[in-house]
Amino acid sequence: MENNRSLILYIYHVLTQHSNTERYLNASQISRYIKEEFNLVEEPNRKTIYSHLKQLKELSDLGLLNGELLSVEQNNKVVGHYIIPDFTKSEIKLLCDAVASSRFISKTYSKELISKLSASYGKEFANKYNHILESKSNNHRTYNADFFDSIEELSDAIEKHKKVTFQYLQYDLNKNLEPKYTENNGYITVSPYYLIWAINHYYLFCKPVTKDERRFLRVDKIRNVVISEDKIEPLPAHFNIHDYSRNQAFMFGGENETIRFRCQMRMLGQVIDFFGEDVSIKPLDQEFFEVTVFTSIDSIKYWVLQYITAIDQIRPVKLRNIIADYLEDAIARINHADK
Repeated sequence: MENNRSLILYIYHVLTQHSNTERYLNASQISRYIKEEFNLVEEPNRKTIYSHLKQLKELSDLGLLNGELLSVEQNNKVVGHYIIPDFTKSEIKLLCDAVASSRFISKTYSKELISKLSASYGKEFANKYNHILESKSNNHRTYNADFFDSIEELSDAIEKHKKVTFQYLQYDLNKNLEPKYTENNGYITVSPYYLIWAINHYYLFCKPVTKDERRFLRVDKIRNVVISEDKIEPLPAHFNIHDYSRNQAFMFGGENETIRFRCQMRMLGQVIDFFGEDVSIKPLDQEFFEVTVFTSIDSIKYWVLQYITAIDQIRPVKLRNIIADYLEDAIARINHADK
């Protein structure tokens, strides 16, 4: 028979994998699962199971278990036990859905992460994602093999207020990732400030040492992170990352300023869906409303272009001129291509 230390871990494993609020296990069932899953010669006796359940309950009450161990009583008699995980099923599903749909986490690693995330709800929960994961291409490029290592290094640097050096990548015509910059073998040095999840990607908010503006860089395109001994350039004392990033239509960074434009009423849903319910909207008449957002020109310009058939009266003038130049250039190239 297994020693007591192993057995208590076996019991905990069985409860996390096979019990929940809708399905509790008695000592005989726990004993049977242990024998089957851990290839024991015989089932542990029920008295030993009961003894270890009491110990697990004490650990649970002290908050030392991942989850809460509870018992089910009928007619003043305990008839079963189950564990409530720290995360609810809907919370775990939210996390698993994000992993399953992520384009930069490979099929194999997605399976591993979902298995870990859903461990508290058993194999049946994780198996629900098999058909979704099968749709992920087996030929998906594993250029992001360093992705999680990069997150650890960047998080460490942010915590220590240290600069980092790394290669930032871009695609070539063969769909291979190569260094975006030619100088220094593609390496750049930045002051890292925050890691942010936005628009289905993980971004590093940082300031390159050779640039005056703070930028967002895709973490899945960062490789070979090295933490420097140099301290970062500090952000302004009043800087708030939530206020800065909340209206970033595209994660380009730049300095935020007040942007205004007039929209046709048919745009009302798109504006609220994108910028949130607290976006500043001023009705002008039955046909138009004015939008005011605090964001950067680099971030908003492509969003405005996307809906330009329903947007006008763009301010500041600099943004309006950029949009006009883009449209004039596009018209000229289209007309030239038709000749």
